[in-house]
Amino acid sequence: MIFLNNAATTQQKPDSVKTAPPATEAEARSQAARLLGVKNPDNVVLTHSGTQAVELALRAFLKPGDHVIVSVTEQDRTWAVLEEMAASCGVELSTLDVNVYGILQYDTIEAMVKMGPKRIVYVSCDPATLARDITLLKERGYRVATVQAADLFPRCAHVETVCLLTKQQLCSF
Repeated sequence: MIFLNNAATTQQKPDSVKTAPPATEAEARSQAARLLGVKNPDNVVLTHSGTQAVELALRAFLKPGDHVIVSVTEQDRTWAVLEEMAASCGVELSTLDVNVYGILQYDTIEAMVKMGPKRIVYVSCDPATLARDITLLKERGYRVATVQAADLFPRCAHVETVCLLTKQQLCSF
């Protein structure tokens, strides 16, 4: 999933946004597909917000028996969707605690690894803690499958990054 903020709800808008001619949905899909290298524009989903995009992804990809581990700082709407899916679809839900700065602690990462997730989708706005935690997870048998960064807040050190880690399969001879 790639989230692009169109500044629709912000007060301050760049001149390029203010003066841009309105695009039809088909034009917007086509332009986004071209920008992102998506062959079929019908595979581009336009949403009203990042929260709606996350909800659609959860509903599309989670299946009964899947185990979702989220931080206690997750957004309210995401919590509501996950709790609904836990009650109605058999999705298992666990939480991870964070410190007062919103950072996962070493023992929390260890507890998460002991739960045995096959895939971890790690969303971070701090490259330093992301690098630290990926190193810990790689030492515990996970590999980085894909990474997508988005600079939602220019001119600051924070970069939203979504990283998919998968559990490496050990070879048996």
